[in-house]
Amino acid sequence: MAGKTDLAMSSRKIKAQELDDLNTKFPGLELAEFEHIIAYDALAIIVHPDNPVNSVTLEQLAQIYSGQVSNWQDLGGADLPIQVLARDDNSGTYDTFKSLVLKPFEGKLISSAGRYESSKALADQVLSNAGAIGFVGISHTAETKVVSIASAQGADGIAPTKYTIGTEDYPLSRKLYLYYPPQQDIALAKAFIEFATHEQGQKLASEADLISFFPTTSRPRLETHDLSREYANLAMYGRRLSVTLRLEQAEMDAKTRRDLSRLIGYQQQNPHNRLVLAGFWDDPKMSKQSAQRMTQWIDAIKQALKAAEVEPWVVQGGFLPIENNQLEQGKALNRRVEVWVL
Repeated sequence: MAGKTDLAMSSRKIKAQELDDLNTKFPGLELAEFEHIIAYDALAIIVHPDNPVNSVTLEQLAQIYSGQVSNWQDLGGADLPIQVLARDDNSGTYDTFKSLVLKPFEGKLISSAGRYESSKALADQVLSNAGAIGFVGISHTAETKVVSIASAQGADGIAPTKYTIGTEDYPLSRKLYLYYPPQQDIALAKAFIEFATHEQGQKLASEADLISFFPTTSRPRLETHDLSREYANLAMYGRRLSVTLRLEQAEMDAKTRRDLSRLIGYQQQNPHNRLVLAGFWDDPKMSKQSAQRMTQWIDAIKQALKAAEVEPWVVQGGFLPIENNQLEQGKALNRRVEVWVL
């Protein structure tokens, strides 16, 4: 906005007001052309390695950072005061933390919180203080202990891994962006964006301990006795992509459309691989209605992929929960379409 740079990079999404302000400088600025996702990242909640607490909910985290919970004993830990550490106000990481943790619970950072310009300095302080808690980008955890995050009380909690961040199942996942107003028409800037968002740049993102926006493959460990025969065979011979699709009411939202474009790009670069869709629902008995809704989801995804000349196979997964199915948030996570490749 100040005219001092041609490209901007950010660890949070541009705000609506910022986009409006930029439109005065670049009339007709469209977010789809302006915003480029270059990698996935996540906020890791870190504590001292000797801290016995393994998981906290988002609400508990907000209570800690707003001073409502001040002793680890209240969270099942030792009788030890909690020392709250946070990044400074200039940090996009802190801005993301406010957005994902404090704001939803109307919390305000406790005034006694230690503030750090550097993630390394914050992690070092956590390592030196048994009662400390802090947040950093996933690539800056050092030797600290990373706790799992649960979306609600009673949820099992999800640890930040390359897989759970890439699928955005981890509650504190975030995206990293480049912003470039195409009205500037700078060839070198366009070339850099092309580099950053394609194969070479994405390899560098992975080497920097970020999670590539380009889907990556893994072979998760699964208990075979809980799997349908079709899915067990898929798990044995295939590899899972870091993309999970969810469609409420079988409608495509912005995230689903973005994930489909990732899959299409993957297929174009790996034409000899076959995409396989595996559908799961939140109904242990898999009633006729549940099966129909799952089929509707898969059919909508298949049609979108076929429009781009991608022909996926389909496997019925059934019921295989990844979160507490007694909670609405857990049910929402358990309703999913996994993407595998053969």
